[in-house]
Amino acid sequence: MANRDIGDEAQLHAIEQRMFDAIRARDADGLRELLHDDFVLRIPGHPDADREALIAGVLAIPGEILSVDGEGVTARVVDGVGVLTGTQRARVALPDGTVATSTNVFTDVAVWTERGWRLVLAHSVELPE
Repeated sequence: MANRDIGDEAQLHAIEQRMFDAIRARDADGLRELLHDDFVLRIPGHPDADREALIAGVLAIPGEILSVDGEGVTARVVDGVGVLTGTQRARVALPDGTVATSTNVFTDVAVWTERGWRLVLAHSVELPE
């Protein structure tokens, strides 16, 4: 696997960007393509969410998602497991005209499948503004 690591890390960065883009566009099919069937989202203080619950949550965000971006995203591959860490910043124009922002630090874990890299676990912690 060592010879593939650099290429795999580039693929993982691309998947993370596709994830941000799919959230911004509320692209349920795009999210399903990126998330493993056994995907779990973990946010401290909240129950675990599976793939369909995450997608439903994205679709239920009120207002217009203006941006979802990653900062300081790093990728590492060890023994066929990909780990991404970084900061996600999002801006949403709410129906009342205000703009809400959120900043989360995250760790995403991906595994190699016959369909390529798929995210199996996301752990996210919201930072105070």
